[in-house]
Amino acid sequence: MRLLAGIVCLLFVSCGVNVLGASRPPLPTPSERQLHWQQKELIMFLHFGVNTFTGREWGLGNEDPNIFQPVGLNTTQWVETAKNAGFKEMILVVKHHDGFFLYPNPYTNHSVQYSSWRGGKGDVASDFVKSC
Repeated sequence: MRLLAGIVCLLFVSCGVNVLGASRPPLPTPSERQLHWQQKELIMFLHFGVNTFTGREWGLGNEDPNIFQPVGLNTTQWVETAKNAGFKEMILVVKHHDGFFLYPNPYTNHSVQYSSWRGGKGDVASDFVKSC
C-alpha cells in the first residue's frame, strides 16, 4: 500500500499537479516587443568581407584591400533570395572584427575605397540598402 501511495504521489508531482493546492506563479510571457521579434521567425545575418576572397575563416586586419573584388555583386539577388526563403529581416555586417569596412570610410585604409573594385567608389552597404 505504501508503494502504491508513493507511485500516485510521484505521478502527481511529475505531471505538474500541485498536490498542496497552492497556486503556481505564471510562466514568463514575452513582452509585446519580444513577441513581435519572435513572429519574424527568420532573420538573415550576412557576413561578407575580405576573408570571402582569402579563403580564410578569420580575417587578420592586415589584408590588402585590393583583394576585395566582388565581380558581379548583386545585392538585389541577396534580398530576393532571402524574401523567397521566408526571411523577414536581413542584417549586413558592414565592419567585422578584422576592421574591413564595406563602405568608404575616411578613418581607415582598410575599406572598399582602397580597393580597385569600382574604381575605389564601391559601397556594398549602400547597394544593399537600395536593394531592400
